[in-house]
Amino acid sequence: MKIIVHIAEYKIAHNSGILLTNGLGSCVAIALYDGRQKLGGLLHFLLPDSSLSVDVSNPAKFADMGTDQLVYDMLESGANIKNIRAKIVGGANMFSQIRRANYVPIGTRNIEAAKTNLERHGIPIVAEDTGKDFGRSVEFHLDSGILIVKSFKMGVVEL
Repeated sequence: MKIIVHIAEYKIAHNSGILLTNGLGSCVAIALYDGRQKLGGLLHFLLPDSSLSVDVSNPAKFADMGTDQLVYDMLESGANIKNIRAKIVGGANMFSQIRRANYVPIGTRNIEAAKTNLERHGIPIVAEDTGKDFGRSVEFHLDSGILIVKSFKMGVVEL
């Protein structure tokens, strides 16, 4: 069964499901997987930190709140924190021609936020396809934990 994860959203599934997300430009997808339970979750977040917004009603919009909620829901669904591994994708600098002094692109900030929040939870990152200047789409296969990354520039990459 294919389950679509939209921007500023996360979903969890078991066994043979496939979690899909498209349109990862500066956004980052965090894929969490407990291989023993064959339980996975996919977060497609937009911003690195909830302090950047007045409206924090949607935790999945932010790396900090979205990661917290995804981890919590995975644990509630039977995952063991010691078995969870992460893969991250996205964080492109889609407008690399724009250069300003002391400006850190949002994609770069999103990558760092993903890493910081996963480290805070003690979840190791086992693979990533991040940065650069092109968008990506993701298929997360929960029967195997394999993450397929598709892009116009690099074709199909398996993580």
